[in-house]
Amino acid sequence: MALEHQDSVQGSETRDGTVNLGPVYFVPLQNGLRSIRCNGVEAVRSLEFLVRDSSWATAPLRAIPHASSTRGDFHAFGFDFSALDGAIEGKVSFEVGTGGLTARLDGCALRDVELNRIGFVLLSPLVGVVGAPLRVTHSDGRIQTIEFPLAVMPSQPATDIVAMEHRVGPVDVSIAFSGDNFEMEDQRNWTDASFKTYSRPLSLGFPYRLAAGETIRQSVTLALRQSGTSPASMPARSGRKVTLPEIGLVAQAGWDDADDAAATLAALAPAHVIWRSAEPRDDIPAHLVSANFLDLEIVLPERTMPGDLSDLAIALRGRGIYPRRVFALPEPFLKSYQPDSEWPRGTTPEEAADWARTAFPEAEIGVGMLTNFTELNRRPPDAVQADFVTHSTTAIVHAADDVSVMETLEALPQVFGSAQAIAGELPLCLGLVSIAMRTNPYGAGVIANPDGGKIAMAMEDPRQWTRFGAAFALGAFAAAAEAGVTSLALASVAGPFGVTRISDGVREFTPLCHLLSFLSARGGKAGEVIGALPEGFVGIAFEGGAVFANCGLLPADLRPKGGGQFWHLDADSETQTRRSADWRASLAPHDGGAVCLQPFDLLFQEWEN
Repeated sequence: MALEHQDSVQGSETRDGTVNLGPVYFVPLQNGLRSIRCNGVEAVRSLEFLVRDSSWATAPLRAIPHASSTRGDFHAFGFDFSALDGAIEGKVSFEVGTGGLTARLDGCALRDVELNRIGFVLLSPLVGVVGAPLRVTHSDGRIQTIEFPLAVMPSQPATDIVAMEHRVGPVDVSIAFSGDNFEMEDQRNWTDASFKTYSRPLSLGFPYRLAAGETIRQSVTLALRQSGTSPASMPARSGRKVTLPEIGLVAQAGWDDADDAAATLAALAPAHVIWRSAEPRDDIPAHLVSANFLDLEIVLPERTMPGDLSDLAIALRGRGIYPRRVFALPEPFLKSYQPDSEWPRGTTPEEAADWARTAFPEAEIGVGMLTNFTELNRRPPDAVQADFVTHSTTAIVHAADDVSVMETLEALPQVFGSAQAIAGELPLCLGLVSIAMRTNPYGAGVIANPDGGKIAMAMEDPRQWTRFGAAFALGAFAAAAEAGVTSLALASVAGPFGVTRISDGVREFTPLCHLLSFLSARGGKAGEVIGALPEGFVGIAFEGGAVFANCGLLPADLRPKGGGQFWHLDADSETQTRRSADWRASLAPHDGGAVCLQPFDLLFQEWEN
């Protein structure tokens, strides 16, 4: 293994599974390593072996682990695997030492199979990396020095990578790749808090076919060395005065349970409801017509004509519906395309905006995308008369574990900032900002999740109904406030992104419902993103109160300033508060001293003006 020589140390494993090898430590995963650090600095976020099927879903691995061993300077582990219903088999091994690691893949296709990716995927963190120099060695021997981009980059920052070198604070990071053509993409496009280096360039097309008998061999070698003292830590929030975004809800056909809707609208009183119509028709249920403000997202199928939108507008006016905001998008633009790909022919997003302007002259007309920032970044709207820009986000495009989901909160300020740069002087009025995926631009559809697991690209995610979902939503809300976002939706009126549900015949009100009921009336008003909080904590203050969440993975004490009453939403009170929308009445107020917030706990503070 090509590692720098260091004095021998005895490796050790901590209670949380972290393996320490002198200055290097990491967390072993079933398919790789996570949080690879050198003297406390995260140099690599993860190195994993992955197989992606033809819809970009992560294919399950049937893995038989090798016996792991730690001997002196080295820790070795790995596994034999089978994937895609036995179409591919092989072996993956990792050897980690005090100066780095080497990972190897040796696989073979047992029959013809289509897939989108197989091999090692390396994630570089954002902290200490964004804007830093990057030295890339190409396959022809050329050496190029570029930078990790500051703004979220729609195309690949680097291609044809044989090796790359950069620094993370005081740590020199050198990485060599073999066995395939590697390139890098800016994963902040999907709100992942990383730059991803992976094999098989996207420009070669996908899915692609592995023929029976074809072999797959790769290796990745990582060398780490501390050579300086500059820090590489997340800068602490210093506190910032902001205008808090308006909070809305989304709705669409199939999610329109009237009882759920009535309970949600009564509990939250949202600033607006965004109704998504699958085609230009008058399909808005009666219980939403009385919503404070009804905004429209209209998906235009092929052969839609301008008159269809005008007919919809006339029908809505006949029911007393005058949308405040209207965004229309041709259906082909629900899918994702590479920046240099041929985009769909037919009606353009700009033409759809012009049609909406004619049909709804009294409304604000939007441009952008109905899916992720990725699609907006790859095809920003051309010059067109518009009143706002929009897109949505999901936290589980690539990974769905708790750590990865919460890490997306690191990327959201940069995503929203890049979106604001695209919007220019126009307001950024976001659609649904959520953990789960509403629309899949990268495959045939969202991934089924009948067992309620934590699965990438699924529309239903179990954390929607827990303190985790509420803590994530507060983190997203704070990022949007810092970026100057005008409005966003953090849940749906009913359905998979809802905040109430029937359980054992009784209506439950989730922690996310409690959070949004506390925040909704503050949208559009002055507030502050609170600084000087423990690592991983988020806090929002406003006239008459504040709310805090532990979005990290470790408990910490919080000493909120000011008086008033405090309510601690923790694991015990989460169950206690599910039976009523008036959740604070079921809790004894906290005394306001130091409060230990466990991961995903929330603390609410309120005082009389």
